[in-house]
Amino acid sequence: ETDMYAQRIKFFPAAGKQAELRSVLEERVHGFHDTGARASLALGIASGWQGNAFSINIFHNTLADFQDFRLNNRERQPNFQDRLSDLVASPTDVTLSEILARPDIAKLELKAPYFWHRATLHRKLGKGPELKALVEDRATKLNESGRPAMLSESIYGYETPVFELGTVFQDLASLEESRNNNRKDPDYIAMAAKLQDLVARPAQFSLLEILVPTPRP
Repeated sequence: ETDMYAQRIKFFPAAGKQAELRSVLEERVHGFHDTGARASLALGIASGWQGNAFSINIFHNTLADFQDFRLNNRERQPNFQDRLSDLVASPTDVTLSEILARPDIAKLELKAPYFWHRATLHRKLGKGPELKALVEDRATKLNESGRPAMLSESIYGYETPVFELGTVFQDLASLEESRNNNRKDPDYIAMAAKLQDLVARPAQFSLLEILVPTPRP
C-alpha cells in the first residue's frame, strides 16, 4: 500500500512544559502504532516564528481512511485533550496534504532520532503545474540517488497553496555534507534557477528532529 495523504497536527508547548508534552505525545504515537496506524512524532528545532512545535504526522491511503481514522480516534484515549490543556500554549494546528513522491520506507536504514530538512515552496499564480513538475523531478532524482525524499502538495489548512520537499539525514554532519554538495551540483543549481520564475516568495526552510519514526512495513 502507498500512503497518499499526510495529516499533520502541530502542538505548541507552554513555557516549561516541553518535556511533559513530549512524553504525552510519544505515548499517543505509540498508541497509534498499536492500532496499526502509520504515524510519527517530530520536533521542530529551527522552524520559524511559531517556535519549536511538536508535530504528529499520520499517513492515510485515501480520504475515506482519513475519515475512518477521525471517527475511530474519538474512542482512543478519550482524556487526551484534557491532558493537553495545561501543556500547550495555543490550539493545535491541523493540515492535510497529498503525497506526490516518497522513499521506500522499508529500505530506510535511519535510526531515531534523525533529522528532516524541509523546503516549503509557495507557488506563483498560474505556475502550479510547472512548479509541480520541477519538484517532482527533483524528488524522483533524490530517491533514485539514494537520498530519501518526500514531496507533498497542500490541500487543507495552509494559508496559501504550497509544495513541501523534505529530505532526511541521520545526523547534522550528513546534512552539512549535502548542503556543500548542492553548491557544486549542476542539477541543483539549474533547478534553483528555474524556481525563481515559479514561486511567489523565497523558499522557507525548516529543520525537524524525528523522535518517533513511522513503523516500517
